[in-house]
Amino acid sequence: MLKAILLMFALTIAQIYSAATPDESTLTDQHGKKLSLSQLRGKPVLLFFGFTYCPDVCPAFLSSTTRALKADGLMDSVSLVFVSVDPKRDTPRVLAKYVGFFDERIIALSGTYEQVKTLAARFHVRLREGFPSAHTANSFVLDANGHLEAIVPHGFPAAHSVEILKRLLPLTSVTGEYTSFERLVRYDRGVLINFWASWCEPCRRELPALNRLWSELKPLGVQMYAVNVGESKQTVGSFLDDYPIEFPVLIDDQGLSLKRWPIQTLPATLWIPPRAASVLSAETNREMLIHGARDWANFSEQLVE
Repeated sequence: MLKAILLMFALTIAQIYSAATPDESTLTDQHGKKLSLSQLRGKPVLLFFGFTYCPDVCPAFLSSTTRALKADGLMDSVSLVFVSVDPKRDTPRVLAKYVGFFDERIIALSGTYEQVKTLAARFHVRLREGFPSAHTANSFVLDANGHLEAIVPHGFPAAHSVEILKRLLPLTSVTGEYTSFERLVRYDRGVLINFWASWCEPCRRELPALNRLWSELKPLGVQMYAVNVGESKQTVGSFLDDYPIEFPVLIDDQGLSLKRWPIQTLPATLWIPPRAASVLSAETNREMLIHGARDWANFSEQLVE
C-alpha cells in the first residue's frame, strides 16, 4: 500500500509539471562528446542534478540508485544521467573520475552555466551561479520517448525510482514507435497481453485462437496486445508475413519482459481486469499470468458474466 501511495505521489507531481520536457540543448559528457537528452531516447532515463564536490546527497543518490539498478539487472536497460550544476569545476575529466567510482555506465553531463541553466529550467529547477548546493535534490524520470513521467522527491528510496523505471521499459511497435506497459494499461478497461516468440511452436498453434478471441473482445472495449520477446523487428516482420496477428503487435527485442514479469515459459498471457488494484505489482502478476497455450473458448462469455 505504501509503495502504491509513493508511486501515485511521484506521478501526480509529474502531471503538475507536465510542461517540463527536455529540449534539444546539447551538453558535453564525461568523455568530451556532445550529447543531448534526445539522443538517449529508446531507454527510460533517470536524471539528477548535482555536483562532484557535494558532500552527501549526490554520492548517496548515485550509490543507492546504482545498487538498486544492478540488483534488478537494469543498469544497461536505463540511462542514469548526472547533470553537473557546477560546470566550472566539473570538467569532463573530473566527471569521468567521479561517476566511474559508482559505475562507468552513468552518463555525466556538463556545459556552460547558461546551457545547464536552460536545461534545468525545463524541469522547473532553479540554479544560482556560484552556489551549486542551491538546487533541487529531486530526480526526474523520462520515458523512452523523452517525456517526463515522474518526479521523485528527495528522500524516497531508490527502489521506488527503479519501480517506476520498470514500468517504463520500452516496447517497440512494428512501425518503430516506443511505448511501455504503463502506457498499455488503462484502469477502466481490461487488458490481455500475450507474450510469444517466432521459434515457439505452441505460440504459433495458439495464434488462430487469439485472433478469434480478439474479434470477441474488441466490441467489449477490452485491449489486447501480442508482445514478442527477444527478437528483432525484421524477424517479427517476416513471421507476421506467414502468421498474421490481427491485434496490435509490440516488440521487446531486449527481452525486458522477463525482468518485469514472472514469465516462466512461452507462450504466456497476462490478464489484467478493469480497475485492478496494483496491476503491475509482482504479486498480482503471478496471479494474473497464464502459462502455456489455450484455446480461449468461452473467455469472452466469462467476462460478460
